[in-house]
Amino acid sequence: AKAREILIGDYLSSIVVEDETEKCSLDNILSQNDENVSLNPPSRRTTKRNGKNEINANVCDFFVLPTMRVSVCATKIVELVHDTMAEATKCTSAARAGVLYGTCRDILELFRILTPVVNRVDLEIPKVAMQLHNDCLYISQHCLTMAHIYRRNFPRSLSDRIVTVDQVPLLRDLGDKVFRDQVRQKKRQIEETFSSSNYYELESEAEDVLEMLQSSTKECLKIIKDVSSQWNVLPVEAFDSALKTLKTEVLRLVIEVLTLQNQNFRPTSDLQILQLRSLLKDVLTETTAADNENAEKVKQIISILTPTLTGSILKDEIAYGNLSNLTESEQKGLCSFLFSN
Repeated sequence: AKAREILIGDYLSSIVVEDETEKCSLDNILSQNDENVSLNPPSRRTTKRNGKNEINANVCDFFVLPTMRVSVCATKIVELVHDTMAEATKCTSAARAGVLYGTCRDILELFRILTPVVNRVDLEIPKVAMQLHNDCLYISQHCLTMAHIYRRNFPRSLSDRIVTVDQVPLLRDLGDKVFRDQVRQKKRQIEETFSSSNYYELESEAEDVLEMLQSSTKECLKIIKDVSSQWNVLPVEAFDSALKTLKTEVLRLVIEVLTLQNQNFRPTSDLQILQLRSLLKDVLTETTAADNENAEKVKQIISILTPTLTGSILKDEIAYGNLSNLTESEQKGLCSFLFSN
């Protein structure tokens, strides 16, 4: 009943969590059970310093909870499961201890099944969706070590059957799905922004092409900026990965426009070449940390966009390998884009 009350309550309130303050922290586990730790032999996983075991960070990073923002709901669920496990270890009856252990597993399953359903409206908000991703990661981190913390204090007939690590892949699959769906949704929005501009219109003037490209990139960069303020609840590594995917997509679409086989930019003045160069520089600046391959392609295109550029010079630039990061098809497309002949 208490778990149900937590799960159907407020899901928007959140709190920042850090590894060193959590019960799932291996440092905390080792400090409490210095002589009884059985995760792995100290010679392989830990070192002695000042009389205490310390974790080898290079080996055990998997067990470190990243700093992130999670729902208060998730912290209450974790606290409830820990309290119930602790209560089970105090039982003299193996049957009652087994019931309480089963209750812990039911609570974890209820969170995984009910949370996406009960909060389906709120989860349409990017920030809340990514918070669910964090919740799944947070609870799964506790599941990694929870059974170890309490197992030896259960009645002997049950101790070998106390397991929580099997909940980890289920929780992480849910979190990963939420994360991927969010990134996929924003990526699709970026694609639609570019596709809404008619770059395939053969009669477009250079000025129109520049305006469309500038408008598309500006709108896409705004999408990234807006969503970054929503996704900042994520752990740093996940946040960087999500933004990198979106920034890479912007660069990919810009390159696609510049290398369309039947699109003619046909600049009528040196100024338009310089405007295109300036636009690409701005896009490159705004998409730092994007996929290096696409970034290098844009850099090479920028390098050849000079006021003196002619079809003959462009041909020489390709021959000299100054556009080597572009595929042969992209090189042909760029020629067609810049010079109709």
